[in-house]
Amino acid sequence: MWETRFHCACGHRFDAHEVEEAVREIIRVASLLARVLAQQARDLAEIRRAGEMSFRAWVSRFAEAVASSLGAMAGRLVGSLLRALD
Repeated sequence: MWETRFHCACGHRFDAHEVEEAVREIIRVASLLARVLAQQARDLAEIRRAGEMSFRAWVSRFAEAVASSLGAMAGRLVGSLLRALD
């Protein structure tokens, strides 16, 4: 097996140890790529969560501001009506 030679379609001849080294390198790079892609997926999930939390906080502040404004307008309206009835 170790004396086997592999012939490429391009005409080049590779010894078994060269093929073994190439396969090991391909596996190492594929493993590294899998780790990088997994980390990117985790990073994207974290960015998404942070964005959702930020949006929820903004919506909450906006709703509080609207409620406060509506409450103030209602108070002025009731005050105006009461003064008009006096």
